[in-house]
Amino acid sequence: ALQFPVKLLEGTKRPHFLRGDASNPVHLWVWKADLEEQGKRSVEEAIARGWKQPMKPQDEKQQLVRGKAQWKEGRWSVVMKRALVTADGNGVQFVPGAFVPMAINVWDGSNGEHGLLMAVSAWHYVFLEAPTPVRVYGYTGFAVLLTGVLGFGLMKKAQRSNS
Repeated sequence: ALQFPVKLLEGTKRPHFLRGDASNPVHLWVWKADLEEQGKRSVEEAIARGWKQPMKPQDEKQQLVRGKAQWKEGRWSVVMKRALVTADGNGVQFVPGAFVPMAINVWDGSNGEHGLLMAVSAWHYVFLEAPTPVRVYGYTGFAVLLTGVLGFGLMKKAQRSNS
């Protein structure tokens, strides 16, 4: 599962890393291997309000994340996909230039892990770089051209004064 805050908090504040809390819920993107193997929709979006409460799946129309997985050489490779910004503004919004906290939960079902018995990461950050505006390249080209013209002019002036 990928875990994101439902709303970004000020400064360095983040929800509790283990499923948030009542005041600071988290948005979970949960992938399930058994559903993948059955050819069913394998990613479910849910809201969690702390480890004491079960996560609450979102309505079907709010299930925007799609997943695709592959079992190869004894490992699953999973890709979850969704628009960076949602039309309704619900869930995590990936805006270029903003740090978005993300934590990861992993279950090893063959080791008996289920429910809250899992590996949990600390918060990490997803950062999408804002694209460089085209005008920056124009300013750079203009500065190089201006430097060349001024340098050439100074060189000619120095040659005339030496003559």
